[in-house]
Amino acid sequence: MEQRGNGSGVVRGVMDKRTIIAFILIGLIFLLLPFYTQLINPPSDVQQQPTITKDTVYTEAPQDTEIVEQIEPERTQPDEDHLVTAAADTLPEKIVQVDTDLYHAEFSSRGGALVSFKLKKYSREGDGEIDLAEFNGASSLKLKCGDDYLLSEITNYNTESKNLELSAGNPEGEISFEWTAGAGEMIRKIYRFEYDQYSFDMDVIIEGASDLGCGKDYYLTWDAPMPVTELAAAGEDNSHMKGYAMFGGEALDFDDADGAEVNREEKSGQTEWTATKSKYFTSIIVPRSNPGSGFYVEIMESPETFGTERIDRKLVVNGIRMPADNGGQVSDSFTVYVGPIDYFILRDYGVGLESIVDMGWSVLRPFSVAILWLLIQLHTFIPNYGFALIIFSIIIKILLLPLSRKSMSSMTKMQEIQPRIKELQEKYKKDPKKLQSESMKMYKEHGVNPLGGCLPLLLQMPLFFALYSVLRSTIELRGADFMLWLTDLSIPDPYYVLPIIMGVTMFIQQKMTMKDPKQKMMVYIMPVVLTFIFLRMPAGLVLYWTMFNILSFIEQLYTKSRSQPSSATS
Repeated sequence: MEQRGNGSGVVRGVMDKRTIIAFILIGLIFLLLPFYTQLINPPSDVQQQPTITKDTVYTEAPQDTEIVEQIEPERTQPDEDHLVTAAADTLPEKIVQVDTDLYHAEFSSRGGALVSFKLKKYSREGDGEIDLAEFNGASSLKLKCGDDYLLSEITNYNTESKNLELSAGNPEGEISFEWTAGAGEMIRKIYRFEYDQYSFDMDVIIEGASDLGCGKDYYLTWDAPMPVTELAAAGEDNSHMKGYAMFGGEALDFDDADGAEVNREEKSGQTEWTATKSKYFTSIIVPRSNPGSGFYVEIMESPETFGTERIDRKLVVNGIRMPADNGGQVSDSFTVYVGPIDYFILRDYGVGLESIVDMGWSVLRPFSVAILWLLIQLHTFIPNYGFALIIFSIIIKILLLPLSRKSMSSMTKMQEIQPRIKELQEKYKKDPKKLQSESMKMYKEHGVNPLGGCLPLLLQMPLFFALYSVLRSTIELRGADFMLWLTDLSIPDPYYVLPIIMGVTMFIQQKMTMKDPKQKMMVYIMPVVLTFIFLRMPAGLVLYWTMFNILSFIEQLYTKSRSQPSSATS
């Protein structure tokens, strides 16, 4: 690197390179994190898999279907002789309750639909309960033909089902609802539950669908938008509200809203499942008997206030289209999942449901999954995710130890040859090119890599962004307590104590390694800049980085203590 002035030399040139690289890394962090936050959930590369667990398979091979926008199921005019009577709608509503170890659900005879699904293992700050199926009296798992419900929403289905209380001693149960008309039309809904599963199975049986107004297709709908569950960060939770569909083997996501106007996205083609999600929770409908023939997603916004934060809450609903052209006879089976967005639970269904988990860019997802798996394994032995992150940082430090030792050795050798470098600077101060070539020759003779100190930091970048995704979006870290004031490692430190400690440890570490006075400003600038960046990072990420700094500081002390005797003898 050519220099001018009073013999500035290659040492400054090399150090200036390192300074520039450090500033570039800081700039990249500044520039990439906002985009990374917005793009953290890219379309998944998950390929179509025609089977799901629980011994369910499609009864016919999936067929390639041309994508067609804005196609509605054919709706025929129902025969007046088959319309539901008003008397049936005035019968008293019956609520059937299903209680398991994981949730308490309620189904109404009005439409035979789901009206409440309260989680037992998770709570919301303030009112405590999280109900994933309740929204202003709306019910889900209803049947639609085009824009209209197959029957009136207040139509009463007959049911003889009793409340279910499932446990290890009574692991399975079933409830059913049935509507019939005098001319032989019939709709039956059957729900089957297991005490230790968030998912349940659903059968839909329709006789005389064409007489009821549906010619070729019908929709099974989810009409209750996901609730805002993170009251302390309602805006961030709201930013994760999306609709999903596995369409033609590709996971599509939809989150565009247009204020109070309903933004409707509809596609026709092979559909493996549909979902709505928030930051941590989801509802998913998976056809089991055969894939769907299309889907729709509707999104609108409604101004709401959560604490002191006012947001335009996104309301997302959807439906999956199923064929009904077998002479108006329908017999379809579904798996319905309502619960936390748990990567490994969703992955076990084998149809790409895990693609809705925000694991970062596709190139980082393997790192994110590996980090999440390791943290979960550590948590089985260490029931505190804060201490698990400390152990994780120790593991990463051990893995990078050979590289960091080599890097520190190179930096030590660099310091040892400083006097000779200064001699070269004085000798070739009027010939920068000769100075550079002679200096590089000396580096090579002594096995010195001038930029070796940056390699450990560069290798940590994928881990850094992957850990950011894990801490920010996975249900396992939601509300993960550490100690004292750090009661949730997935959100920033409310008092900024940990970022300040991180900045101090970085300053000490930089101070120890800085030998060139020309690098003095970097010792102060980098810790201050990174401290401000980390103020808004999840506390767990700051804890990891702080612990890594401390371990690096200990390593530097050890390396320095071992190098002193050799320096003295020389």
